[in-house]
Amino acid sequence: MLIVGRNGRNGDRCQITFPGALDMKATYIVIAHNHPGGSLVPSTYDELITRKIYEGGQLLDIKLYDHIIVGENAYYSFADEGKLNFSRKKQ
Repeated sequence: MLIVGRNGRNGDRCQITFPGALDMKATYIVIAHNHPGGSLVPSTYDELITRKIYEGGQLLDIKLYDHIIVGENAYYSFADEGKLNFSRKKQ
């Protein structure tokens, strides 16, 4: 599945990602996008959407395997950096 966006955010990725993953009966997903400026530092929005997709996937039994940011000649992997270990706060 490919989602093409323009000039920044490409909509709510959760609403776009999960119907396609469910249609394909996926058990794992990988999301990726580029930073045209070449920066590999995840933005606050990148971190927020990663968490939303991770938590949404838990509800649907679809694991977020990785979120990759592609820059110029390099990439950033949330999985490689240990950034996919979200824990819910105990109430």
